[in-house]
Amino acid sequence: GNGGNALNDLDGVEWAKEAITFLSEKGIVNGTGGNRFEPNARVTREQLAKMLVLAAGLPAEKDSETGFSDVPRESWFFEYINTAFKHGIVCGKDAQTFGTGEFVTRQDAAVMAYNIAKASGKELSVEIKRDFKDDNGIADYAKDAVYSLKANGVVSGTGSGNFEPLNTCTRAEAAKII
Repeated sequence: GNGGNALNDLDGVEWAKEAITFLSEKGIVNGTGGNRFEPNARVTREQLAKMLVLAAGLPAEKDSETGFSDVPRESWFFEYINTAFKHGIVCGKDAQTFGTGEFVTRQDAAVMAYNIAKASGKELSVEIKRDFKDDNGIADYAKDAVYSLKANGVVSGTGSGNFEPLNTCTRAEAAKII
């Protein structure tokens, strides 16, 4: 976690403060140094994969290979992406690349969280009311995940009634989803 030190930059994200503190204490999310979390910084695909794998307590996959050219065996994220891939939580941008270094969109974060919930045996509501104002902007592959998470109180969208699917997911949003 954060070495037992309180994070001192969570003003302005009160809605996520409890989640961030809890996940930091459990070692699922880390601070960025100097008792900072940087809640409004964007999350990369590999960072979110790591957070989700740790939160779900999935056993590390160190031996299997995903075949992604941008996931080298010696990288810090190798076992997390392999684990997430093996359990159907993530897929690549295509068959050859995972998309490391790319910031994860809100809709892709929802898909990853939905997949980890299913892989962990969580019961998710199937009653789905598609009522975000920007529903037409949510990709077809992400709609079930977004609305299932909404029905289960995991996501609520923005104050404007939108989901903003193509915006990048922040560290605070990722912590709240997890």
